[in-house]
Amino acid sequence: MNLDDDIYVGNDGSSLRPTEPPNGANETVNPSLISFTAPVPLKDGRQSSSSPHDRTFGPFTESVGDAMIESDSASISEDSSGEATDITTPKYRQRAMVVIDAPKPKSEKLPYSSSRSGLVYDVRMRFHTEPLDAMLSEDDIHPEDPRRIMEIFNELAESGLVETPSHHVPDPDFSLWRINARPATEEEICLVHTRDHYARVREYQNFSQEILNEMASDMDSVYLHPATFSCASLSAGGAIEAARAVVAGHVRNAVAVIRPPGHHAEHDAPGGFCFFNNVSVAARVCQQDFPDKCRKILILDWDVHHGNGVQRAFYSDPNVLYISIHVHMNGTFYPSNNYGDHTHCGEGPGEGKNVNIPWSSQGMGDGDYIFAFQQIVMPIAQEFDPDLVIVAAGFDAAAGDRLGKCFVTPPCYAHMTHMLMSLAKGKVVVCLEGGYNLQSIAKSAVAVTRTLMGEPPDRLEELEPSPLGLSTVELVKRYQSRYWKCMFPKHDSTAVANKLHARRIHDIVRQADANDLWNQYRMTELFILRDKISRSFEKQVLATQNFSEERPLLVIFHEPPETTALTDARSKKISLHNIFVTDVTKTYVEWAVKHGFGVIDVNIPEHITDPNDLPEYAEADSDEARGLLTRELITYLWENYISLGDNTHKFFIGVGAAYSGILDLMGENDDCTKETDHIFAFVGENSLQSIKKLTDDYIGHWYYDSSHVFVANNHAAWDPARQRKLRKKYGNVLRSQHSDLSEMLEEHRATVTEVLLSKTEEWREEQAATAKLRAAEEAQNPAKRQLLNSNNAPTISHISSIRGFDSSTSNSGPTSAGSGNGSGPTSAGGSSTDGNGRDSVRHTSLPAPAMDPRSTPTIRSPSARGPPLGTFTITPTRRAGSGSVSPGKRRRGE
Repeated sequence: MNLDDDIYVGNDGSSLRPTEPPNGANETVNPSLISFTAPVPLKDGRQSSSSPHDRTFGPFTESVGDAMIESDSASISEDSSGEATDITTPKYRQRAMVVIDAPKPKSEKLPYSSSRSGLVYDVRMRFHTEPLDAMLSEDDIHPEDPRRIMEIFNELAESGLVETPSHHVPDPDFSLWRINARPATEEEICLVHTRDHYARVREYQNFSQEILNEMASDMDSVYLHPATFSCASLSAGGAIEAARAVVAGHVRNAVAVIRPPGHHAEHDAPGGFCFFNNVSVAARVCQQDFPDKCRKILILDWDVHHGNGVQRAFYSDPNVLYISIHVHMNGTFYPSNNYGDHTHCGEGPGEGKNVNIPWSSQGMGDGDYIFAFQQIVMPIAQEFDPDLVIVAAGFDAAAGDRLGKCFVTPPCYAHMTHMLMSLAKGKVVVCLEGGYNLQSIAKSAVAVTRTLMGEPPDRLEELEPSPLGLSTVELVKRYQSRYWKCMFPKHDSTAVANKLHARRIHDIVRQADANDLWNQYRMTELFILRDKISRSFEKQVLATQNFSEERPLLVIFHEPPETTALTDARSKKISLHNIFVTDVTKTYVEWAVKHGFGVIDVNIPEHITDPNDLPEYAEADSDEARGLLTRELITYLWENYISLGDNTHKFFIGVGAAYSGILDLMGENDDCTKETDHIFAFVGENSLQSIKKLTDDYIGHWYYDSSHVFVANNHAAWDPARQRKLRKKYGNVLRSQHSDLSEMLEEHRATVTEVLLSKTEEWREEQAATAKLRAAEEAQNPAKRQLLNSNNAPTISHISSIRGFDSSTSNSGPTSAGSGNGSGPTSAGGSSTDGNGRDSVRHTSLPAPAMDPRSTPTIRSPSARGPPLGTFTITPTRRAGSGSVSPGKRRRGE
């Protein structure tokens, strides 16, 4: 292809060729740079538009002024060898700068609004391409595709925002002013990177493609090309010139359509498609060249990936505020480490100047990003008060991007840009980073550019943040409140709380619930052997005295009760009288006890309190972690308690994430489905679970016939976009009218109790007949009735005389010596600790798992106590799924 035929016309009417440097000097581009480029073959054999030689776009540069190079020498001449100098590897010893002869503002009274916005775009950045042998088809093209910048430039031209030979703008005053891109110098790049790193990248141009391929295989998510160094230098230089033009006042703001991207490039290594850290280099150059005008800089990174390279570059710099909104997924999303979590806030003098907003999942949308901007980004940025705003504008969070898998729309990007323009007197520089859906990045970049040029953003359709977005924003606000006055709730000192061993309220509430259940229904704690100690395990499993008798058994797995707190508007502190606790599961216990059921109540805490717990904010454990805890606990209860009872029926209720453990038990134990009559599940925000069993292909049919699964009204299972119908393995799924678990429990209580009564109708009839017969016998023999009453209800004084206890120190319940407060089992002397100094150790009247739970309850002296809860490894007496039947005991129905 004859490159001399590619001639473009600049704004000043001059003719430009791709082989001609911007300043019109007699130097030429190294021909080897061009020879490495080639078109990308498509499936149908056509030449793709990713070749840098096609004519579908305007000039790679515009003549906007004279290039001036500061050097120790008076002029730059050709090499002594006589070869032409390569402008992509300049020989300046200091730095290069472009003096821009930009148009004056149209109004002296309105200098900002009457100025033009700038654009950096250079076709030479497309020469960095993936090796041809890796592009077997269009689907195999690397995401960091040269077409990315071309698509954006074409969209700008078609939108009438930039003048090109094929796209005329009637009034040039309403178009983007073109800013020359130039290669960044070694001195500029080494303001951020090491000289060894710069030298290694520069060496790429001296290797063959085969050797470069081998080198790239050992690197982190990059491909190499002989033109890589030239393009990376040009990309960094483009960011520099865009930022310099804005700070100097030549343009009011600017957008730099550059590649390769840069925010993953570390000071000593490339990574994540990046070689030189463009925005970091531009920020350092502006601080150096404009010490009075540009002292404080805000770098806002909305790329879907965390900008680890930018964070490291300014981690201890108090004059650069770095804010990143990215998908983190607990460190599993690229760059796959914990460096991007909310706890990394800077160090030394830069502590507090690093703000990470890490999404815990993909799928975030406009509402989440706007909420994060309104609650965190803008308040902190306004308090910081920067002199310049640089946006690391990756568009891979845009809807349609295959890597980001988020749903941010072009209007959302425009609104974020609009908010940033209120900072730094409107001095905003937008530099392209990631974004790999060609259509998405083009539309998003145009929306941002139109906003920079003064157009108002389009309306947003969805502004409600997701629950995950809400929790992440509140987490970051709470953590950053120690550094910023504008952040609430404030982070209080925990020194006093640490010293006094503060307790979490969820542990206290469970203790109070346990006392209420003892006083009302004589429910006591079941002995559970554990492999760790935690206050959260105390009073976790409570049971009625008759739970193993020949009667129906209802086992309820639920999360802690729902709390509503009214906080102080400024300090966010909560007074106890403004906290309200709602526990609807207690109404199910009350109903079951009233109708003669045995009950086991199991509380699955959202957070397991550590023995060395600090009084700081703690995230709730994941649904998976709570499901695992439920599975382990229900297996233990089944093998050591439930399966050993004489119950006529067995029912399970699972609320929230706790219900998944019930399904795991049914799928792993062969006898569970035979002995379980019905399962009730209440599903709120957690995932809908299916039942699986390798040895039973029809377990889904059993689960559908033996379950009621109430699912929140706003659950994703009801999404109209869902194509497939819910299968039977998910159970008998019913849509609730409510989305709150407490409201769902209240709404469907009548349905649950109706099923329980229907399933136990035969037993209730038998009980009624037995009671009637017993009443008749007692009426005929009053003496026998008195004897039965005395045998069946021994007094505390009678038991105390047998065991050597003083009845005056005993309670009406099974207590240890010296309690006397009437609230249930307590330790000696009314203390909250046992003889070993452990907190709140209370013992049930039921025996340990190795004993038959139907044996007579005993009260032991303090010296004869069993070990405190939580001090032993869980050691079930039988292996899970083995049938769990005590020796010599017949099954029901045998």
